[in-house]
Amino acid sequence: MTVTGSDVQMLLDSSERGATMVLEEGRVQVFSEADLARDPSPLVLVSRDDLVARLDSNPPTEADMRRQAAMLDEVAGSLGA
Repeated sequence: MTVTGSDVQMLLDSSERGATMVLEEGRVQVFSEADLARDPSPLVLVSRDDLVARLDSNPPTEADMRRQAAMLDEVAGSLGA
């Protein structure tokens, strides 16, 4: 499992309320607030709001997204994913 810049872009593009990047069954997915309320089992990596707060530019550059993806991938690895 690897978090990619495309995964980061998928989260940023989400219009779902409370959009959150999660790991479920070895895959990176974006869950809404309602999805997480129904199924709290996925490993949460970052919410859209937290990700936006971490970005250096708006709109984010490809380098920003790759950098965030690498950090999130490291977090996932440290949590055993």
